[in-house]
Amino acid sequence: MPFSTREGISIHYHTEGVGTPIIFLHSLGTNHNIWDDQFNAFKSDYNVIGFDFKGHGESGKKLPFTIENAMLDAKHIMDLLEISEAHIVGISLGGHVAMKLYEQVPNRVKSLTLADTWAYVPPHLRVERTNNRIGRLQSISIEQFCEELAVSSIALGAESKTIEKLRALMNFSKDTYISAWDAVHSVDFRELLKTIHVPVLVMVGDQDKSSPLSYAEEITTQIEKAKLEIIPNAGHLSHLTNVPYFNQKLREFLGGNK
Repeated sequence: MPFSTREGISIHYHTEGVGTPIIFLHSLGTNHNIWDDQFNAFKSDYNVIGFDFKGHGESGKKLPFTIENAMLDAKHIMDLLEISEAHIVGISLGGHVAMKLYEQVPNRVKSLTLADTWAYVPPHLRVERTNNRIGRLQSISIEQFCEELAVSSIALGAESKTIEKLRALMNFSKDTYISAWDAVHSVDFRELLKTIHVPVLVMVGDQDKSSPLSYAEEITTQIEKAKLEIIPNAGHLSHLTNVPYFNQKLREFLGGNK
């Protein structure tokens, strides 16, 4: 897989297929390979692109982790591949980067798909969530934390091979995770939502406890051209736990917004 460099730090990226570009943005603690099922499903009709955020996968590390910097990396990859406009698909952390990209360069965003993400977390919930997640991270080994995180990100009753696949994609340091966790819990895109005028697909797993339905509904109701899809039998990473349904809804959405 190819690498590029921005600000002296390497960025690992992936591109294949020919057609309208789709840029897939991954979740916290994983890497671009979490989209493999989507790459395989869409590469015959689209140019599918992904990259590893700093401190994730095979990209270099940069602290503090910021949504702004991740967005600039996404823009860098678009410039590198000479992409003037693309469909942007982001899950969890990737959804925040997608919204930030629209905020900065709306003319380069053809559509947005925001999966299992949020626009804002109230301070009291932010403290509670941080105490639970980061407190756990700091009290156990990174290996044990990743095992627990993989299980909690998947729907109940998911096949063990799905959990094992997710666990294998987790490669990060504790300080990167803590910094990125703080970044995603500091976002406030509530005012931005009202200014989004491209087609938007909002998706959420029906078993998502990290980014529940209420967060998805807040995004949907504030965006003029947003549609909400609830993914059945899916947890926080709905694209991984119910691949056929997620891909079907994404294909329908992209096909209607060429």
